[in-house]
Amino acid sequence: MGLLDLIFRRRTAKDPMPESDAAETVPEVQTVEERPAPEVVTEEPLQVPEVVAEEPLTVPDVAAVRVAAPVVSPDVVLPPPRLGPPREEAREEAREEEGDRAPRGNGVKKKVLPSGLSILDLREVKATRTRIVGSAYWVTDSGRDKHGGTEYVLVREPKNQWDPNAIGVYGKGRKVGHLSAAKAAALAPIFDALDYDAFKVSGAPTSGTSIVLRVDLPSTPALRTFIKGLGKE
Repeated sequence: MGLLDLIFRRRTAKDPMPESDAAETVPEVQTVEERPAPEVVTEEPLQVPEVVAEEPLTVPDVAAVRVAAPVVSPDVVLPPPRLGPPREEAREEAREEEGDRAPRGNGVKKKVLPSGLSILDLREVKATRTRIVGSAYWVTDSGRDKHGGTEYVLVREPKNQWDPNAIGVYGKGRKVGHLSAAKAAALAPIFDALDYDAFKVSGAPTSGTSIVLRVDLPSTPALRTFIKGLGKE
């Protein structure tokens, strides 16, 4: 053995060969602890409350229900039932309704039916009942009762300053009012074409609950038919 071999062996004895040359070092494997799986909670199914059908409401028979009569003391006198507004209230209502239609003036004006007029009777012609307007200007409240009736006379007033188609209404020889402007406008041309001064019609007087006077006006078609039958048109 040479000198070189001896030196090599000594160094080898002092610095041994690393183990990696002999065998490869395996790294240590750390074991991971297993985590328990979360507990799955199963929800109970939703319970639907039971629906209870209510019984239908029973309406009692009205005819079977007895209504007790009110107890009235024998000393208490009940007033009679009111069938309409008191007469004074009815008069006031009539004044308010006619106030805008009648000319203004102090008191009432008395006008009587002229004598010697040729009058055509139209009471048999089909008619419609309507209000006489402006009565407050021509008659008092008592005058309505006195001159109102079931017959009236219509007279044309072509020289009326308020309306050239005006038609006055007379009851029992006294002027009690006029026809409304619309009614007069429809009848005036027909009356003007006839050879008569006045025309008799039916109507209604005052009543226990109203002081309004009413007159039955012939309808235009029925009036024309009636006049044709007379040979006047």
